[in-house]
Amino acid sequence: MRKFRIPASPVMSVILPVVLTVALFAITVHAVILPALERQMMDRKREMIKELTNSVISMLDSYEEQVRRGERTREDAMRAAADRIANMRYGPENKDYFWINDMRPHMVAHPYRPDLNGTDISDFKDPGGKRLFVEFVRVVNAQGSGYVDYMWQWKDDSTRIVPKISYVRGFKPWGWIVGTGIYVQDVQAEIGRIRRMLVNTYLGVLAVMVALSSVVIRNSVVIERKRARAERSLRASTKLYSTLVENVNDMVFLLDDRGNAVFANSYACSHYGMEQDKIQGIPLCFFFCGASMDQVDRAVDTVRRTRIEFSLDCRCEDTFYFLSIVPLVDNTENIEGMICVARDITQRKIEQLRIEEMQRRYQTLFDTAGDGILVLKGDTILDCNKRILEQFHCTREELLANPLYEFSPDKQPDGSDSKVNALDKIQAALRGNPQFFEWVHQRADGTRFDAEVSLNKFTIKGEDYLQAIVRDVTERKQARVALEHREIQLRALSAQLVKAQEDERKRLSRELHDELGQKLAGLKLEIATLKRKPEMLDRFLENADDLLGSVNTDLRRIYNALRPVTIDKLGLPRSLSALVKMRFEDSSFTVEADIDENLKDLIPEDMAMSIYRICQEIFTNAIKHSDAHRITVALKKLDDAIILETADDGKGFAPGGKRESAGFGLLGMKERARQHGGDMRVESSPGNGVRICARFPLPSRTAEDS
Repeated sequence: MRKFRIPASPVMSVILPVVLTVALFAITVHAVILPALERQMMDRKREMIKELTNSVISMLDSYEEQVRRGERTREDAMRAAADRIANMRYGPENKDYFWINDMRPHMVAHPYRPDLNGTDISDFKDPGGKRLFVEFVRVVNAQGSGYVDYMWQWKDDSTRIVPKISYVRGFKPWGWIVGTGIYVQDVQAEIGRIRRMLVNTYLGVLAVMVALSSVVIRNSVVIERKRARAERSLRASTKLYSTLVENVNDMVFLLDDRGNAVFANSYACSHYGMEQDKIQGIPLCFFFCGASMDQVDRAVDTVRRTRIEFSLDCRCEDTFYFLSIVPLVDNTENIEGMICVARDITQRKIEQLRIEEMQRRYQTLFDTAGDGILVLKGDTILDCNKRILEQFHCTREELLANPLYEFSPDKQPDGSDSKVNALDKIQAALRGNPQFFEWVHQRADGTRFDAEVSLNKFTIKGEDYLQAIVRDVTERKQARVALEHREIQLRALSAQLVKAQEDERKRLSRELHDELGQKLAGLKLEIATLKRKPEMLDRFLENADDLLGSVNTDLRRIYNALRPVTIDKLGLPRSLSALVKMRFEDSSFTVEADIDENLKDLIPEDMAMSIYRICQEIFTNAIKHSDAHRITVALKKLDDAIILETADDGKGFAPGGKRESAGFGLLGMKERARQHGGDMRVESSPGNGVRICARFPLPSRTAEDS
């Protein structure tokens, strides 16, 4: 029996394996691969719509977080989220969408069925009779999320009803259900396209293989060599690309021309915890949830329109990213896709914020300093704080436009030229010798003020600068002049007191000699007469009684002038009342006295004497100088102090005038008040009388007892 043997010709050795391979591949594809591919495509699309829905839920979480932080109201957040979700599109034709209904169910937002928005959809049925929205509510109540199959219109074509599978998930804080779906017909159509493409491919391959088999045989060696070289080059390029992309510590996304992810490196997949196939088709903005979604979406749109690289900083929760989006264009300048590199810059951002906070603190210290501060480069002013502008009464622009010595008079008080002197001190400070000196500055309005100025050098990046601190010491100098004037007054007062002491001694000596001495001498003569003429005893006793009574009156007047005895016996209130009566009883004055009698035991003896002497001086001045007709006197306790107030309706005087500055009566009264830790205020003007208020703080124990 003859065996059948296929000729081992070159033609058969090439064509037959190819034909058998193509046939076996066709059988395998149609029997195994296509069904598995259909299931895989369906599973992948189901997973895709699940991830897309979860991304929308994450966006709703960001809006709810804004509500909890008080940045939005609940109604505003729900309205903004509904508008945003209703405008979202994805898919090959950019017609796939999301919808929202609540748990009642009522439609919240549907982009292709606006007629349902706000209506009760519990009785809405598909052509098969399924209450699909009731089913959505049931699935969410039972599982929180899930898949539902039903019949629905083809995208925006309401006349075409096809099978659809949707994934729905509830958002509990708002009582919403968010969903999106896939059309089964899409998967079937895609499988059909693949099947037709494969059949055409088989036939084409067979035809081409038969026609070109001879060419294949002839060029097989050349083709094999080229293939080997191409494989080696491809492997090298692939390895290099994979090494660069997979080993970089940044997230790398390859996007299509609409900004949807096609590929992501392992770092990005690990960061989001997603497989490579689940990332595909997701818009780039979904990877940066929250407030940054719009920002990233606008950046992608900008790159798509302008075909120019675009970079931005964005924030996703507590993480900061730097995104660089580069367009991929063909030879005709049509965009084929984009590459996005996202780098985590959180640590750098934290450092930047910390540096900015330090700069704000230093700027605050600089601006709120009590002294004027300038930064100089030579004699040029580079920067200044607010205090220096207040000192010079000018704007920042006016100050920076002039050297510092322009804000000085031509000459300093010592006669030196201000400009020359200032430049000498600047040069000395730049040589490393800190300068501290007094200076007279001139404001923009021409007024002058005294200042203490310090100049210190500091260096930044090899450049020498000067820090000038200007302290206005005008008030301090005025206080020093006032203190010197007060010392002069005190010395004059001391001399006046010594003179007054001597005058008082002369007056006492004169009164003792002229009055008491004469009366005692007269008494002595009466006694001598009595010795010679004892029969004149009655007359002597009568004369002696008169002389002794007069002597007693004179003595009482003298020691009352030296120290009022009534203060020790009756207390200050009654002593003042007696003084008022004694001084004004025979005068034309109308006196109103309001003296608190309960203060007798509260006022220390030395304080009472000072208050009494002040009243004596006030009454003397009123009688001699005021031309007044009415005077009021008040002694009272206010808080923990004794208050003495007097006022008259006399001619008064100008504050700081000759009468106030020349006399020592007011100065002496003020000194008496200061001796007890108090003060005295004098108010007067020509024609409006004089009002005096003296305050004497009570000692702590006395105040506590009261």
